[in-house]
Amino acid sequence: MSDNHTKQAWSLVNEYFHSNQIDPSKLVDHELVRAYLKACQKSTPKGVSISRQGNRLYLRFKTATKATTANNGCNESFTRDGCINALAKAIAVSDKLKTLDSESEFWEWYESEIKGTVSLENDIITIGDAIEIVKNNYINGYDKCGRDRSDKRLRTNTLANYHLTYGKHFEKLNPKLQLTGENIISELNRNWGQLIVSISGSQTLCSKGFKNAYTGVLKLLRDTRLDGELTKVTKHFGVTRIVRKTEEQAIDLETFLDFRARVLGLNGYKLTKAQLNNIESRKSWFKAISFNLLYGFRCSEFKAIRNLDEPVQLGKRLVKALHDPTNDENIVIGRVMAFG
Repeated sequence: MSDNHTKQAWSLVNEYFHSNQIDPSKLVDHELVRAYLKACQKSTPKGVSISRQGNRLYLRFKTATKATTANNGCNESFTRDGCINALAKAIAVSDKLKTLDSESEFWEWYESEIKGTVSLENDIITIGDAIEIVKNNYINGYDKCGRDRSDKRLRTNTLANYHLTYGKHFEKLNPKLQLTGENIISELNRNWGQLIVSISGSQTLCSKGFKNAYTGVLKLLRDTRLDGELTKVTKHFGVTRIVRKTEEQAIDLETFLDFRARVLGLNGYKLTKAQLNNIESRKSWFKAISFNLLYGFRCSEFKAIRNLDEPVQLGKRLVKALHDPTNDENIVIGRVMAFG
């Protein structure tokens, strides 16, 4: 497969998006990958198709000994880049089949050029080597809108996006380590383990920071075609799910009263002339802040309080105003409010 095949693939996909009025820049995550897969499947040359099983992509084509329904591995995953690469390989296969001398020669070429798997027994790849491969692929590749990142006009933006997506994570890795699944797991735990909430068999609960680092670091294994090592890592962590933590905030009475004194100019705190001229407004706002702090009201809920300053008669019962110092029940009576 040549660079020309890759450029052809991008051209066909961009043409598909344009003709179908699809803006890939508005698509994210799995939705984006599905759109690319469909575009690539619709753009394959006659006689070759792309199929998907789980997270792997396959090529289908007919030879003297294989039917068109047979899935032929092409060493590509179900990612945006994987879909583009699969289409480029489909084009290469179509070209090769047209010049076929013998089927054995074709399959020898297919194993080398299309499947092209790397064996760690024969090729020792370090994390540093893989980082250079990923960076080179990124800078000389295409963005999700199909723009060529190697364009000099996009250079500054390309390098900034590379650092944000991959570079800042790669900087924390030990470049001298051999690129193996075990070492990647160790490096992820060493650098981002504190962002993991829990790991339980089939899934990892984590923060967004770990998820981003995990996705970025896996690119090292994807671009070097180390599928076996990639599987070790994905099996270890399983499905990664982001857990958002909500921190509860508290304020003690002493701090609250000091805050009140500062706002209203009490206990020796002095207000400016402008603040003194607006003292009634400051009192009103502080009252609103105080009630919202105690009750946890939203703005609309606070505005709907009927017994804020005046008591409310409900049948035979008189509900005291919340602002009444003799009110020891603190019952809130509300009403429906319309905002617009």
